[in-house]
Amino acid sequence: PLRAALEAAPDLIARAEAGEREALEAARDDARARAERADALQEEVASLDARVAAAEEGHDLTEARAAERAAVEALREARDAVTFAEAGRWWLDRVEAEHGAQATPAILAGARAAFAAFTEARYELTIDPRAEEGRRFVAFDRRDGVERTLRELSTGTRMQMLVAVRIAYARHAEAGGPALPVVLDEALTTSDAERFAAVARSLARLVRDEGRQVLYLSARAEDAAAWRAAVADLDGEPVDVQEWHLDAATTTAAVTDPAVLTLPPVDAVPDPGDLDAAAYAVRLRVPPIDPWRAADAIHVLYLLHDDLPTVATLVRGGATTLGVVDGVDRASGLPGWIGTAPAEALRDRIVAARAWLPAWTLHRARPVDADVLAASGAVSDTFFDAVAQVVRDVEGDGAALVAALEAKAVSGFQTRKREELEQYLREEGYLVEGAPLAPAERIGRMATALEAAGRARDPGALAALDRALEAGVTAGGRSPSPEA
Repeated sequence: PLRAALEAAPDLIARAEAGEREALEAARDDARARAERADALQEEVASLDARVAAAEEGHDLTEARAAERAAVEALREARDAVTFAEAGRWWLDRVEAEHGAQATPAILAGARAAFAAFTEARYELTIDPRAEEGRRFVAFDRRDGVERTLRELSTGTRMQMLVAVRIAYARHAEAGGPALPVVLDEALTTSDAERFAAVARSLARLVRDEGRQVLYLSARAEDAAAWRAAVADLDGEPVDVQEWHLDAATTTAAVTDPAVLTLPPVDAVPDPGDLDAAAYAVRLRVPPIDPWRAADAIHVLYLLHDDLPTVATLVRGGATTLGVVDGVDRASGLPGWIGTAPAEALRDRIVAARAWLPAWTLHRARPVDADVLAASGAVSDTFFDAVAQVVRDVEGDGAALVAALEAKAVSGFQTRKREELEQYLREEGYLVEGAPLAPAERIGRMATALEAAGRARDPGALAALDRALEAGVTAGGRSPSPEA
């Protein structure tokens, strides 16, 4: 009978037949403990059921459910408030955008035109309405290909921008009525002689073309002579400059001879003569192309490598980069300056060069320098100089830097920090994967850009431009294309 009762537990039968008394007693004790635990759990479940039933009959659950309903209602009200606030923000943004579309562009266009005239098309004025006070006006430097806030401009250029904006606002306020006088209090004191003359001539055109009176206040007696020298021959027409002295004693310091204010002549731009593009670039000290800056900073010699006389003309006029030339063309047109055929060729190449630069940088790593190390936050002061030296040793190659750090080039530099630096370099484009575009692919992208702009595509000219631009990049020590 006992064996029959234990048929469901053959392991116990085996242990009994083997005489494992201690093992069987341990199993018995464990079974009893589990049974007692099961009883206790069953009693706890029963107690909980009783408490739930009591709560359902009492006020605790009712109060909890009321609190839940109140919370849901409060959440609904909060959601409605957020929705209303977002709708209000959207409406204000729309009103602000519509107001800007109606008022700001007219003022900005006038200020942009004046600022370009003052700086001889080097700068283009834009505005960021959402920026904090003091940073809303932004000047794009067409020569260097970078944006500069008002605070980042030189004192002279900043004053030129402010004068341009004041004039634009004055025109807007006049609304077609009589021209208001412009009063400037030593606004050009910190400008160099060339910029002083450029602004003075632009203001003189306001006098001539708009009948606007310009009052310039200055404690420097020589400013009057500088004004006369600047506007003596304004497009073939002199402009009258009248001078008043508030204190007669100051007249003794006045400069009456404009020659006294003449700056030493700058080095004349030489004719190319029989020089080829490479030799003429050396003669003009043309900088290499930095592919990580805007295309506006590309020197015109790389665009007109096959028309060096036109390069000389542009450089003599101060239009040394793609951005400045493009600004001059938009403001006054290039054909009247360099001729129709060169102007059209240059326009084509400006479009092509703007497409070429991102094509060349695709799948190429940006060079690493000490500023990059500092920005990564992965290199402490303890190891900064040593890691920066490795950066110089590998000539800014991010992949080579990581490999050197893996090889313990800097003793004590932690693996965790190296991985943190590697991640930053990868996220910011200093470590890349993939092969750079071949010349044919870059030429294809230039052709596509020209087609989109409605301009003619000359495969031979584009191939020559690709070679010239790449030569400009590699002049700075960067690797050429695999197929170049």
